[in-house]
Amino acid sequence: RAVSEAFECNVEWDSENYKIDISTGDPILLEGYTYTAPAEEDLVHMSLSTDKTGALEAGEEFTVYVDTANAPAESFVSGAVITFEYDKDKFEYIEGTGTLLNGNDEPIEAAVLAENSDLENGVKVVIATIEENNAAIESGHVFKAQFKSINGEAGDIQIGRTFEPIFGYGSYLMFTSGEGDNLTDTVYDGDNIVIGSG
Repeated sequence: RAVSEAFECNVEWDSENYKIDISTGDPILLEGYTYTAPAEEDLVHMSLSTDKTGALEAGEEFTVYVDTANAPAESFVSGAVITFEYDKDKFEYIEGTGTLLNGNDEPIEAAVLAENSDLENGVKVVIATIEENNAAIESGHVFKAQFKSINGEAGDIQIGRTFEPIFGYGSYLMFTSGEGDNLTDTVYDGDNIVIGSG
């Protein structure tokens, strides 16, 4: 609040939604400016796939993959925040199974792994980051997590794409490029990534 108000911003706390509203007063009008959204083919794509097809038995486990396409060239996935939105009465997330993958679909030990499976709305947040250049490069499976069918019924599992006031963006991928001490991290979130179902 002190920093924002020092720049003559208005700061208000929204206690009902647990968020802070910061405004700068009168909007700045850019005469003649027209926003042009980037073409979808120029954006990173993120989707889900699974190793199971057909009906599931009650108690049966399955893997959900996060897939990427159109990834930036000569880069690797160095971090991910994945929010799984799913039917909690039909599926159960298996704790500790969220992990990044290398180019051979092998798990990568995470430098940071945080999970939150107790949100009332059924959202599951998994965070994993790595530092070494051994992650999945360009496109394909970059992340996986395991779920279990509770009753064998069909249901939905999706990538969350909405902004959560407490936890930040629902889902994003971070790509790192460069070598040695000259590394550049780029986060692809709701503004520059296309999220769909695989």
